[in-house]
Amino acid sequence: MIIAFSSLSIATFVISSLLDATGAGGPGEFTDLNTGPGLGGSDIDSFAVADFIPVGEVPIRNILVQILFTKYLDADIPDEDLSDYVEISYVDDGASHSAGDVVTGTYEHISNRITFRPDAECPGYEGEGIYCFDENTPYLITVSPSLLDTRGSELSCDIGEGCSSLFT
Repeated sequence: MIIAFSSLSIATFVISSLLDATGAGGPGEFTDLNTGPGLGGSDIDSFAVADFIPVGEVPIRNILVQILFTKYLDADIPDEDLSDYVEISYVDDGASHSAGDVVTGTYEHISNRITFRPDAECPGYEGEGIYCFDENTPYLITVSPSLLDTRGSELSCDIGEGCSSLFT
């Protein structure tokens, strides 16, 4: 019993010290838990892109594009409307695609993440539900600053990872 109370006291002290040191709450302050996570070490009051996945050269083709945000997304945005806010497009590869041609696919969002799966099936896996991006092809991910978080704030492109990213 003494060990349990000692552990509780130590845990309370550590949590209290961390909250005081980060300014993330103090005695008598209310913390709104519905604003979403603050990721990437950025200003917790800003709604920005925390990370794009993938980035740079990717050795595999059957990937999902993921965009992580510093806040939860507006839950009232239906998945089928996410293409109004996020676009995956081809960068001119000098071959079969022109710059700006949009990749068709399916969008989904959960809390602070948007996921995109292309519609193109992987060669050799047709009918098996395995989808791919084109091989050795550059793509541009673009997120519109009109995307809203749960508080109705628009996306800031001036902080975090910005509003666009490239991958091949």
